[in-house]
Amino acid sequence: MGKNRVPRYLTPFLRKTGAAKAWVWRSSPFLIALAASALCLSFDVADTLHDGLTRLEQYKADEVALSIVLFALASLYAMGRRQSALEARLRERAVVEIEADKLTRIDDLTGLGNRRAFMQALKDAEIGFYLIMIDLDQFHTINDWSGHLLGDKVLAEVGDRLSRIEEAGDIRAVARLGGDQFGCLTIRDPDRVAARILTAISEPMARLPDMPRVTASIGIAPLGHHLGSLDSPLRDADHALVAAKRAGGNTARQFDKPVPFNCDHVKIEGLVAEEGLEPPTRGL
Repeated sequence: MGKNRVPRYLTPFLRKTGAAKAWVWRSSPFLIALAASALCLSFDVADTLHDGLTRLEQYKADEVALSIVLFALASLYAMGRRQSALEARLRERAVVEIEADKLTRIDDLTGLGNRRAFMQALKDAEIGFYLIMIDLDQFHTINDWSGHLLGDKVLAEVGDRLSRIEEAGDIRAVARLGGDQFGCLTIRDPDRVAARILTAISEPMARLPDMPRVTASIGIAPLGHHLGSLDSPLRDADHALVAAKRAGGNTARQFDKPVPFNCDHVKIEGLVAEEGLEPPTRGL
């Protein structure tokens, strides 16, 4: 008997075993499916799978809804940011326009209002106001004597003095109308106010010690009889101003219909003395 020879009595058994193995191998997919089915039935896998799919669908639906809500919130936030940025730009533009409008109404040299601002104030004035026009006497001699640079300093100093009178409440809407001419409004006694202005301008200028005495002429016109017209009060005040110049300067004249140049110089001097101020003199 050979070394590896199988005994005869085992041959039938081995044949059966091989056939069984072959059958198992051929039947393994079916057996696996059967085992899987049994396992599923044992652990309720079908219900678990169904629940999982249902939850997945719910999760997807919730996810979609959440995405929509988040998108809406993001859109609202973006719109709010854009609206805020737009409002900020509009505010900045409004501020710039206001500042630009102010610059168009301010005299660069004196810091007072300019002719445009004064015309608007004159337009808005009510009955009872007086228009006061101020013109420096012989101002051209200052420019001829010391040049325009010193003349500009004189104009700036006069503007400061008029501003202080405005702060005291005697006059309103002080403006430089051009050159050496100024304008303002008052609702108080115009003769008394004119006396204050003449005295303030004629005081020595500490910042300009070498400057000769500066004086001014004033023309006054009431606004009551020509409301709605800007030319009439300006013309009347200018007529009064010319009368003050013809009187020698450093004085005031008030236009009073029907007498164009009805102004009492003695009355002005009396008011100056009453206020304890330096009496005005004629000329430079």
